[in-house]
Amino acid sequence: MDNLELWYRSHRGECISDSLGKYYSFKYGVGENAGTYDALDPDTWHGIRNIVRAGKASEYFTPHETQFVSYRGGSAVVWDVIGIDQDTPSDSRFTHSMTLQMHGCDLGKVIFSTAEALYSQEQALPAGTYHFTVVSQPLYTADVGKSFQFTLTHDVPAGGQITVQSVPSASLDGKTVTIYASAVSTDALETAALTEGSGGVSLGNAGDTSTNDMNALLNAINGTNRYADSYIRQWINSDLPSGGVWSPQNKWSRPPSQAESSAGMLYGMDRGFLSAVGAVRKVTAAAEGYDVTNDRFFLLSRREAYTGNETSSVTEGEPYDYYSINSSQPSAGSDQNRVKYKNSEATSWWLRTPRIDQKGAVRYINTSGNCFGLSSKTLCGAAPACCIV
Repeated sequence: MDNLELWYRSHRGECISDSLGKYYSFKYGVGENAGTYDALDPDTWHGIRNIVRAGKASEYFTPHETQFVSYRGGSAVVWDVIGIDQDTPSDSRFTHSMTLQMHGCDLGKVIFSTAEALYSQEQALPAGTYHFTVVSQPLYTADVGKSFQFTLTHDVPAGGQITVQSVPSASLDGKTVTIYASAVSTDALETAALTEGSGGVSLGNAGDTSTNDMNALLNAINGTNRYADSYIRQWINSDLPSGGVWSPQNKWSRPPSQAESSAGMLYGMDRGFLSAVGAVRKVTAAAEGYDVTNDRFFLLSRREAYTGNETSSVTEGEPYDYYSINSSQPSAGSDQNRVKYKNSEATSWWLRTPRIDQKGAVRYINTSGNCFGLSSKTLCGAAPACCIV
């Protein structure tokens, strides 16, 4: 009997327990009918929420042993209990929580974010020749100190953006810039060649940090690694259909191609399950300091997945019991307890932690359970978490 059959048998009401742990069915509270029965009932989402709010979750459920099943568009989604009372609800009326994480990468691969604009300003930019100077590029240092120019035959309207086509380990010479009318526009006004030179008007310096009009260079090449601004954060918290998930999060934001073809993760998710999930406070390291977000669904940090700290100055939560109790060591090394699957194939999955020493790179867990860094615009599995509050 494979795992999927076990989950379906559990959902039909059979009581099943094996090496994968305890399975809870929802024969009395699936979808719209959830929440109308016993106050403390582990067979309904409403009852589970009441158990958590009463501070009794540890009497019923065990991290790494208990799993639940929700449904999204008729397909089963399996959730592991990974911690009890390890997350702080955003709503101060509640003091208890139970954290669930998607057991596998059931919903496929998604980008963390897309490449941002290199240049953005409120005023129009007339047609003509422009250049910018690279003051820092850690992945291709031969460009540092050089200027690159391009010529526009069309005006850039107010609110328009300029993107750059490149890879982080190659020179900008011979690449192109593309002009868009706005942050939400996907139809290019013009594409122009980049050549080494300092002709025309200077747009400024491109380096490790953004300025008033010029973005950090690697954010424009790799994509932002800031979780608070990421596409994946919008996707895992959206119940909207394709085309409605993404909106600009800063002046550099560009629409990801997936936004037009992918509905939000919560689109079609059963409402009984969603009614039991509440927002929690999460801290995430950033290039400068940290961000605090309050979300119903979130990615784990590297510390929460028991792979150590990204920086000594920011604590991104505590290791969840699911990982700290059952993992071999608190490091970024190989660990089978962190390996996740899709269709029986090991799949890498995103964390929310940025790689602090490299713009545009984000931490992820690979198919051996190691924690490494990956360009944020790369397709990678998603194993989001949420809290019953």
